[in-house]
Amino acid sequence: MPASAPTKLLPKLRDQIQFQTSPSKQWIIISELGTKNGGGNAGIAKVEAKDDPYDRYFIEKRFLPEQIPWKVPHKEIALLHQLNDHPNILKLVDHFIDEAGKKASVYLEYCDAGDLETILAAAKNNNPVHERKIWKWFIGLIDALVYCHRGPKPEDEKAVLLYWNVIYHRDIKPPNIFLKTDRQRDEIVAKLADFGFSESVCMAYQHKKQADVAKSEAFTPGFEPPEHPEYTGATDVWQLALCMACVCTGNLAPWSKMNPTGKQWDRKQPAGRLYSRELNEMLRWCLDEDKARRPTPMQIAKRLKEVYEEVKYSLPPDLQPLVVPGRLDGNGAKKQGASSPGMRAGVNQLGGRDSRPGLHEHAFSDPEMQMMGRRDNRYDDVVQAQRSPMSPQSVADVINGGGKSLYGGGPRSGLLGGFTPGYGSHGYQSGGYPPGFGRGGYGGYGYDPRQDPRWRGY
Repeated sequence: MPASAPTKLLPKLRDQIQFQTSPSKQWIIISELGTKNGGGNAGIAKVEAKDDPYDRYFIEKRFLPEQIPWKVPHKEIALLHQLNDHPNILKLVDHFIDEAGKKASVYLEYCDAGDLETILAAAKNNNPVHERKIWKWFIGLIDALVYCHRGPKPEDEKAVLLYWNVIYHRDIKPPNIFLKTDRQRDEIVAKLADFGFSESVCMAYQHKKQADVAKSEAFTPGFEPPEHPEYTGATDVWQLALCMACVCTGNLAPWSKMNPTGKQWDRKQPAGRLYSRELNEMLRWCLDEDKARRPTPMQIAKRLKEVYEEVKYSLPPDLQPLVVPGRLDGNGAKKQGASSPGMRAGVNQLGGRDSRPGLHEHAFSDPEMQMMGRRDNRYDDVVQAQRSPMSPQSVADVINGGGKSLYGGGPRSGLLGGFTPGYGSHGYQSGGYPPGFGRGGYGGYGYDPRQDPRWRGY
């Protein structure tokens, strides 16, 4: 290029933001939640915006005064601003940084369905998550990783190079994945959260020596990758896949080099015996110990969607798409709209898991009645078979052990067709029923999934 030629200016990167010295909305504190699971914050509060026409809740996370000179709030706000338009990443609603007063806060989307850690604890107690939910969460979260790593045009190498500030999360774990009810889509949506330990390529090269860019100081024992302390995009893949495997198996603290007392997990069958071969194969592919062989988020996203399209027709139906294990709905909680904003990772949104008020929504109701509006006629025979009363003579036959099946169910002590006495939630091959079947799941107590053609033979 001739010396006299003008220099072509590069476009601004998406991480550039004008920091506010005061919030753009007037916020009203509903309740103080302490520093729940936060550690590096000055407090968490549930808040609402004054004159909000939708009457929604949000979360305020306050930064510590000593973090402000080190630009900690600046970094997190910039990263959240860059990622704010992805549906599977927690949204930044408002913020302020008062450097003179050493105060700073972010106002975040509120997620009413809890986090994966709560779900995981419930799954540990023989209450597995329906496999359809696992697939949908996995697909949504891997799409979020594609966005973090490559932006809105992931297949355009030039756009990624010139316009996108690549972000590595570095601390993906169950408490940092939140769940939100989307009533318009009739599903629970998973959202990646807590970018406090995240690193972007631009920030790393600006504030660190080049030799230290690929080193990671942020990790949670049990979820650190085999290549720790080195860090690449493949590390985010490992952590996300391990989170999905832990939710499937109820593993609260997986074994790793940094967590030698943790629970061992099956490298060949990460999702466990209750889930499909296809899901186990996908997780095993993502959990390759060699980071060079681990697939990229783009490769995973493409393959995940292809496999789910093939396998979803053979999975049992999810008749309770808005119900997740371990979820407790507060009596005073407001209903959130499909796009209402919310919450920081790791924060317990209703005041801590041991203090969330209210009972499960099915505590005083028949769950079948709540599902009537969502199901079609395909399952009438199954539902009616569960609910049909038995005649006095049939009851006597059962007691005496000599009755016949009322609906052609075979010689099973006179019980209704498809019902089996004596099978608990662990009655099959010592591995229990597949997700969505058995006690408390699809079919109800005593339902024998081995007689249902929709059971894929786990």
